Amino acid sequence: NNKLKPYLTSNSGWSAEADNNKLGWVPSSGLGSKFTLEFKKVAQPVHMMTWMIMRSYGEKWDGSKLKVEAWSGEKLLARDEIVGFHDKKTSETYNIKMKLFDQESDSIGIPPGSDLKVT
Repeated sequence: NNKLKPYLTSNSGWSAEADNNKLGWVPSSGLGSKFTLEFKKVAQPVHMMTWMIMRSYGEKWDGSKLKVEAWSGEKLLARDEIVGFHDKKTSETYNIKMKLFDQESDSIGIPPGSDLKVT
């Protein structure tokens, strides 16, 4: 949680939890939990975001999804819905890649000095 703190501008219902010795950021308030990360004046071009997510099983996670949007100013660069459950009887980590694309300028990513907001 301390590594996220400088970028976490709002949090409604998310917390760090350890589940079977696997530390993660979970929607502790259930449906409607939200958070926002903001990266001001990025130093390098940003073309992609990678999320390390855990998919799990059981009633607690059945049907769980995370809706993610990435913005630079008023421009939506990416939108995805990440599934948090599966039918396997194990919890597994997956890397989910989201390409940032500016449809208005037909360009990939954002240049240095831009702001990036993730909700």
